[in-house]
Amino acid sequence: MSKLKTVGCKAKFIKVVPQWNNHYEKCYDNICSIIKNTSNKYDLWLVSAGEIGRIYSGLIKECGGRSLDIGFLSDYWCNGEIPVRLKIFIDQNNLNPLEFMLTNQGMKYEKFL
Repeated sequence: MSKLKTVGCKAKFIKVVPQWNNHYEKCYDNICSIIKNTSNKYDLWLVSAGEIGRIYSGLIKECGGRSLDIGFLSDYWCNGEIPVRLKIFIDQNNLNPLEFMLTNQGMKYEKFL
């Protein structure tokens, strides 16, 4: 049996203008250009850019990259609040605040996760 080798991880960050600060006018074109020129140079893109993050994730995929939109997750890490539309399906684990638990309603979807 082969052993798994632990490897290092390199990360680069692209700063996005905060919500309600004219994101589209201040950085949208520049970020799209970066994505188009580098999308397939990375193993995975983690996108946390608000509503426009969906557009960036789609563009990354169109350009040959792989992307996960973790916007709600990063919001949770910052403020500890589960979005209202997800509260019926997930709850915070009392033993580990970084872990989610499925609610009774959420258990219906367990096989898809």
